[in-house]
This record gives sequence, C-alpha cells and structure tokens, in this order.
Amino acid sequence: MKVNNSLASEKKVCIGTATFGLRYGITNQEGKLSIKEIERILARSLESGIFQIDTAQAYGDAEKRLGQIGVKKFQVITKVSPPRNIHEFKKWNITQALEMSLGRLNLESCHGFLLHDTASLHNGRGAQIARQMHQVKSENKAFHIGFSTYDPMEAELLCERYEFDLVQLPYNILDRRAGECGAIARLNKKGIAVHVRSVFLQGLLLSEPMGGHQNSNLPIQLVQEFHQACQKYKVGPLRAALGYVLQEEAISSVVVGCASLKEWEEILIALKQPRVNLSWSPRAGFKKEMLDPRTWRKGSLSPACTQ
Repeated sequence: MKVNNSLASEKKVCIGTATFGLRYGITNQEGKLSIKEIERILARSLESGIFQIDTAQAYGDAEKRLGQIGVKKFQVITKVSPPRNIHEFKKWNITQALEMSLGRLNLESCHGFLLHDTASLHNGRGAQIARQMHQVKSENKAFHIGFSTYDPMEAELLCERYEFDLVQLPYNILDRRAGECGAIARLNKKGIAVHVRSVFLQGLLLSEPMGGHQNSNLPIQLVQEFHQACQKYKVGPLRAALGYVLQEEAISSVVVGCASLKEWEEILIALKQPRVNLSWSPRAGFKKEMLDPRTWRKGSLSPACTQ
C-alpha cells in the first residue's frame, strides 16, 4: 500500500445529488435527504473547497431543491433524458429541456450540460441533437457539453464524432475498464474533461453484505475480498475506494454521493487524510455485468463503518 501526502483532493470532488431528490443507492437506508441536510452538505462542501455539483432531471426534484437553496457559488453539471416514447421524442427539443433545468436550478447558465444516456446519439436525430447542444454552448448557456455512458470505447467514439468536451464514465476499484483500456488518458490528452461516477458502486464497496440477499448478480465475493484487503492493510474501505480514483491524474472530476450528512462528513474527513493506493486488484474472470447497477435487483445490504 502506497501513501501519498500531496493532496488537494477536494478540488477534484463533485457532489453527486441523486439522493437529494430520490431514494437512491442499493445500500441507502436513509431515503431521500431533507432540505436541511442538503443545505448543510452544500455549506460544508464550500467550507472544504468543493465547488462542483452533479445533478439531473431524472433525480426526482433534486434540481428544484437545489434552486430553492441556491447554488450560484457552485459549478453545476446537469443531465437531461430524452423521452422514451418515440412520438414524444420526435417533438422533443433539447434546448427547451436545458432551459427548464436552468429554471428549476435558478441559474442563467451551467458549467456542464450532458445527455443522461447515449441512445439518442445513435439514431437519426443524433447529429441534430449535437448541433443544438453546440448552439447552447455558443450562447454561453452551458460551458461544456457531452454525455454520460457506461462504455469507455463509446465515449471516445461519440466525443470524436460530435466534438463534445465533457464525458461521464463509471470508474472504481472494481470497475477499472476506463483506465485500463486507456480511454481516460486519451480523452484527457484531447482536451476532453473526464468525470467519473460510481466511485463507491452505489455504496456497495462500503458495505458488508448480509445473508439472505436476493441478488446473484451483485459482485458480493469481490466486495468481500476488497474488504479483506482493507483489513490486511489497516485502511478503511472509504479511504481505499477514494484513493484509487483520485490517483488518476487524467480525471477532471470525481462524482461522490452520500445518503446522509453523517456520510458526507466521513467523506470530507477521508479527503483530508493522506491518499492511499491499495496494493490489491480484483481477481480475473468475474462477470463484467456484475459491475453495472442496471443489472442489479434489490438485495439485502447494510452500510459498513467507512472510517
């Protein structure tokens, strides 16, 4: 295990807001955060030098609540989801979708504007949607444009095809695809900002699986092995999980969420500590789909101590 005392980790951290508007996360036993908790999380973030927020139209009323609290001191990245209904999609206007988000956020512009998935970029309207996104960028409604995806190779392809400058990818100590295939480094070299999410894999990496869970597709054994490695090196899973992603210099921002103010305080404490690089790798041969939360069903898990 390596320890790096040269920090400034807070500058890379972006507040994930799914729990601001939804009961989100496979280990979330707290539910949707209260307005008072959100206010305190934002205040503590500013005090700690964290100035980025990641949100989305799909996160319940998170945008509206952020707008009520006031987020003009932050760099806000928001994501929009095109309608799934084909008839509604034909009439859908992404510029209007952004205006609605900005209205809820009580902002005139945002730092980043992303498509929440890439399906609309692969159909007949892909080029038109990309042009509309470039138009809002030229009007300074959004300073960076792009998309969120699960596929690092797709990220490179679409950034080149549509000249996007911001992409969001999953990346954590189990899901290392974006780094190992070189996508993060290549995107960074081209001037494309890489934001990574799923750092804690919806809290699964910080949890001790309980007996009786109903999900055979969760990477339970891998998480147990990760916890065993943390015990061996006497480092908490939170600090180890953060240390792994923060060591990657080509990453522009690390999206980190929480299910409570207490969890956020623990994250802030971990960020102040020397960064660790755990000398551990997941075993080869496991099913990659286990790392995709879209394939999970509700299980029986509980949060572990994160210190």
